[in-house]
Amino acid sequence: MNKLLYIVLSIVSNPRSIFLIDEVETGFHYSMYQKLWETVARTAHENGSQVIATTHSYECISSAADAVVKTGLNEEFCYLRIDKMEEDYRVRTYSDELLRIALETEMEVR
Repeated sequence: MNKLLYIVLSIVSNPRSIFLIDEVETGFHYSMYQKLWETVARTAHENGSQVIATTHSYECISSAADAVVKTGLNEEFCYLRIDKMEEDYRVRTYSDELLRIALETEMEVR
């Protein structure tokens, strides 16, 4: 709970800011991921802030997709995946809808 409180208070204390969170799921039980994302999404939206978070957790990504639909903020959501292609990198952009399709068809999104 301390980490979630820290994230929320950071957003509220610094409205209209960009927040970078590395490995956002660290310290949270997987059963809390959807609530985590709902809380972060609502708080960021209400404060005009943007959150950029990294994760390697399929469950965390899936929960984020569910949370933005539940909060009605799916139009403000974007998921980026960086793939290494031989000596180069490629960024793939997923809208909420495209991410949901990828998750439903069990495509690798991590």
